[in-house]
Amino acid sequence: MRILAMGDFHGTMPWGLKTFVKKNKVDLILSPGDFYGFCLKRQYWKHFYELKRTKYGGVKSEGLKEIVGAKRYKECEKKDKMSGINVLKYLDRIGKPVFVVYGNGDIVDAFKRKRKKSKKFTVYDLKNVKFIDLVSESFEGFYFVGLVDREFIMLKKKRTKGVISTRKRLRKKIKKIFKKVDLDKTILMSHRPPYNTKLDRVNDPKIPGYGKHYGDEFLRKVIERYQPLLNVCGHMHENQGKIRVGKTLVVNSGYGKKGEFVVLDLKGKKINVRFYKSF
Repeated sequence: MRILAMGDFHGTMPWGLKTFVKKNKVDLILSPGDFYGFCLKRQYWKHFYELKRTKYGGVKSEGLKEIVGAKRYKECEKKDKMSGINVLKYLDRIGKPVFVVYGNGDIVDAFKRKRKKSKKFTVYDLKNVKFIDLVSESFEGFYFVGLVDREFIMLKKKRTKGVISTRKRLRKKIKKIFKKVDLDKTILMSHRPPYNTKLDRVNDPKIPGYGKHYGDEFLRKVIERYQPLLNVCGHMHENQGKIRVGKTLVVNSGYGKKGEFVVLDLKGKKINVRFYKSF
């Protein structure tokens, strides 16, 4: 089976993808999130330390509204929304099964089942795109499980009652899912890489947090405990590559906005990995 993994589009259409998929006989596409654009990215990093934080330490990007003005913020919001929808629709039109999770830069409501009579776009409007958070999808003898970012439970130092109870519920769900699959044939897809590897380290000195690790500790615990065959992730744009966490091969597909992606050929437990910088 041949899998193409590509994420972190940030609103940029991967125009060469459809031709590549057809020419190279790709069977399945995995996309680990960040479909929507980020019109205010430059302002975000410029004012990173000024922005308000959530009670769990995350950044409230809405604080940019006060910095750039309500009109500019609204224009960017609209632009980002449409760019993300267009990327997801493009992936759907390729005509191959596409499994996705959302990223920290995505509009979460677009991945929820819509209410009756709602006209808002969700991935459930699409024929070939499937959102796989905390569910298992089988394809060609392999199992695909998604685990989206849950910022407030990612770090071990957060020990509030709500965080602890949420972790317990998640562990139960994950245990239930992994009991029903063959772990030697299971691909776990996440947006962030597991914590404390070369794939989650900030290597750009221009970005706040240079030299630190920003992966997901909860995800790492899941990988260490269950040891699935493969973890496909993204998020850290500069860190396209692969490492191992125990027996699990972890692959960061790269910065899709710049044309980066990875092709994985799976045959039993053998995985051939080829990284691409462009089509």
